[in-house]
Amino acid sequence: MNQPIAKRPNARVSRHLVCLTSSRFADLSSTLSRFAAAASLLAMVATGCGDADGLPREAVSGVVTLDQNPLPSGLISFMPGGPDVATQGAGVVKDGSYSIPREQGLVPGKYKVSVTSGGDPSGKAKDFANNAPGMAPAPPKELIPAIYNSKTTLSATVEAGSKNEIGFELKSTSMRK
Repeated sequence: MNQPIAKRPNARVSRHLVCLTSSRFADLSSTLSRFAAAASLLAMVATGCGDADGLPREAVSGVVTLDQNPLPSGLISFMPGGPDVATQGAGVVKDGSYSIPREQGLVPGKYKVSVTSGGDPSGKAKDFANNAPGMAPAPPKELIPAIYNSKTTLSATVEAGSKNEIGFELKSTSMRK
């Protein structure tokens, strides 16, 4: 039965059935995808985007200084201080201020806090001309001492119904490890 496909009996019929089946499968797949997208959209609208998890979240904001000057840029992270705290969160520090809105906020409880900043304090652009082709530039040096990030000693308590303005005064030289 080594005949070419065109000379085999019923070759055209079987080729037509394969194409027809593939076409119907693609239509069904497309319909299911549209249904899943519509169901997801309906679920978001019905539950609301902000309170979907039902947690009593609180907004958190504050000021971060380094050597008594506003931290130009960085990231502040709040990690649960124990098993009773259900959320973690983070915010961008810009010109010394950070803000985490209630929709993304933290539940009341104790947190370990980490502050990082890789910006150049001089504000000068780095010369990356000597990097090897295809290689990413070296990450910037961390400006904040480890006791405020990888080995953090910072903590904060978020309270229900409170304004939760939590500031941090960091020092670049003292207690550097």
